[in-house]
Amino acid sequence: MAGEQNKEFWLKKARKLSLRINLAWWLQSLIPALFLISLIATCFILLARRNGEITGFTWLGIGVAFVLTVIFSWWKASRHFTNLEHSLVRLEGEMKLCNALSTAQQGLREWPEPKAELKDGLQWNWKTLTLPLLASMAFFSMAFLLPVGKASLIDDEVMAPRAWQELQADIEQLKEDEVVQEDYLEELQERLDHLNAQDKDEWFSHSSLEATDSLKDSHRNEVARLQRDLVKTMHSLEQMATAKEEQADREAMMGQLQTALSALEDGAMKPNAELLEKLKKIGEEGIKQLPPEQLKELQKKLKENAQKLAQARQKAGEKGDWLDRLMAENEKGNGDEDGNDEDQKGPG
Repeated sequence: MAGEQNKEFWLKKARKLSLRINLAWWLQSLIPALFLISLIATCFILLARRNGEITGFTWLGIGVAFVLTVIFSWWKASRHFTNLEHSLVRLEGEMKLCNALSTAQQGLREWPEPKAELKDGLQWNWKTLTLPLLASMAFFSMAFLLPVGKASLIDDEVMAPRAWQELQADIEQLKEDEVVQEDYLEELQERLDHLNAQDKDEWFSHSSLEATDSLKDSHRNEVARLQRDLVKTMHSLEQMATAKEEQADREAMMGQLQTALSALEDGAMKPNAELLEKLKKIGEEGIKQLPPEQLKELQKKLKENAQKLAQARQKAGEKGDWLDRLMAENEKGNGDEDGNDEDQKGPG
């Protein structure tokens, strides 16, 4: 009976020792992997919070990763696991029992008497065990405690092509300046809205960019043409206003004015309706019927509209052309002509 009790005592101690050794091997493999998994899980949780909320799929992914880590760590550590026989050898070696436990296990001798104090030569390194675990818990807690801003929907806010923005700015500016008639601006806005109504994936397609370039070039050409026609009309009025009856061929000048007015009426972009009506009235009744104050006001209006169109072209990135120089030369020419008139008022 005493032999059986001794045997049970030593086998129980050997099983506990095997469990401790195997657990130590498993923790040595598991703790670094858990630390890595906690970092990855922290990143996923922060991303989930930034995108709105933590869904069930996020928790499922973290749980699966944790289970797989535990299984993989156990499999990796199992290559170093010890068994009952090895534990008995370790106990008799540490307690100097001279192979008493191994030979008793084989039935070659009686089991030794139990010892009050057992030594297995093992001691837990709590620092190595706890620090990585505490760090893992800290990282995982930070995933919920750190303030995270919501992600902006950048993918849904695709920037429209720059040419569309420039055209839209032109439309708004021309409406504000009241330089041209609304019909042209409404048609331009309709064509621009048609491009904008495309699927966002098609905004930068080859066909869409071609249509954009065509619309932009057409609009710029109309702005340049109207500016040119306004300048020509302004020059015709100035020539007719400063010409002398006996020296000027008034029919030819009136023909030039009519040509300029026809160009203003025939273009897709027409000047302000009120201004165009006044110009047509001059073409029908003649400039002599117009009071000097109204003539000056009309010339000023033509010049202002031409300058506003020139500013619109400059905003669109176009460089000044011969029209800008022509306006400057015309002002200089008018000043010289006024001076020459004073010189020509000689005796007789």
